[in-house]
Amino acid sequence: MSFPLLLGSETLQTTDLSQCVPGTAHTFHSLVASLRVQCDEFATIEAQSDAIESVEANPIDGQGLMSSIHRVAFRFVDGRQFIAILKVASTVKLERLNPIEDAARKGRDEESEGKVVEIGWDTEKMRSFLFEMCDLEERFFKLIVPLFPRHLLPILPIPFAIHPIPNNQHLEHGFLLMEDLSVKGVQPNFYEGLTAGQVESTIVHLAKLHAFTLTLPHHLLLRFRVNEYGRMDGMEDQLAQRVLSLDSPFFKRHQKTLRAFISKHNKLKTDVHERYGIRPVLCHGDLWSNNLFFNRLDNGEPGDQLSSIIDWQTCHASTGLNDVIRIIFSSVNAPLRRERMNYWLDLYFDTAERESHELNIVPPVEFPKQLRKDLFEEQRHFELTFVFLCFPTLFPQAQNDSQRRNLMERMETLFEESREQYENIGG
Repeated sequence: MSFPLLLGSETLQTTDLSQCVPGTAHTFHSLVASLRVQCDEFATIEAQSDAIESVEANPIDGQGLMSSIHRVAFRFVDGRQFIAILKVASTVKLERLNPIEDAARKGRDEESEGKVVEIGWDTEKMRSFLFEMCDLEERFFKLIVPLFPRHLLPILPIPFAIHPIPNNQHLEHGFLLMEDLSVKGVQPNFYEGLTAGQVESTIVHLAKLHAFTLTLPHHLLLRFRVNEYGRMDGMEDQLAQRVLSLDSPFFKRHQKTLRAFISKHNKLKTDVHERYGIRPVLCHGDLWSNNLFFNRLDNGEPGDQLSSIIDWQTCHASTGLNDVIRIIFSSVNAPLRRERMNYWLDLYFDTAERESHELNIVPPVEFPKQLRKDLFEEQRHFELTFVFLCFPTLFPQAQNDSQRRNLMERMETLFEESREQYENIGG
């Protein structure tokens, strides 16, 4: 899956390190300075080589909804090279992907009277949201990744250099340079849907990651909280309009129920573990197929073994089940989800129990049958609201009717399974 590239993002190859990476305010000199201090591997190569011969920055095809992302290659005169992924926070893609903003833009372009269509995303709120996300990812790399055991590290991105963002008014002033995970695997096609093997590999790895975070000091987990992320209160009508704009007869027929559902489930629940007396784990927070890599098969396609999880900008303390529900709801086609979902939920709980017991977590972590049902019921509804938020943006990039049908069936079948209890809400 890809998102539109930022304006000004093009490939640049140069010997002039004073030039900026396209679409950013960061020179290659500034990247080198950070790597020289923070990355031993880069510093060693530089010390052993006479000089950097050239650099090349390639925009990664639309990846990253909240960032400008480039693959940057530093080529040394002795033939060696060092490659890193550069992430720079930006609001541009979020603005470009907002249908209401697009309508306003088109309205201003096409109507000389200057009519303004309401814009749905407040710029200041968006910048605060992005600042929170970038700050969380920085904490994850600085505080959590160094603590993970060696056997879990391969699926995590390794940071090379971090230049912190000073505040929400200067998002573009910070950057992150990290390992290029595309050498380890391939991203799946969101529109085609994950395979059963891909889901199961992801769930097993995820349960192991979650279980390990139970060994972290509680005060450390408390530093991972979300405030802006997952809040859609005040956007209910816009969310409903996004879904209805897809011209689905099913949703048009049930639009009153749709609005009632969204009005009730407009916030991510972050206190479920507290209400059920469960020790929190550090969850990813946005686990869908666009943030996953799988092993590369001989034909270049992704296999069934998870190789990496990227974009830890929304990591926070929670039950962990929201990660599992999100990947199932957003990234699996309806027939497979209906067939395997209960097995997948038990796979997560069983693996988390087993891993926590092996880690000698005290008191033991147990998920009896009723608790499993309660946690799923608590957290599944917002994950459908998340689908309603994202899918209308992603529909236009589907390449054929089959892919569009996959997305619509995911939405419609999930809503149908929740619909009856909301039919009499909303008058």
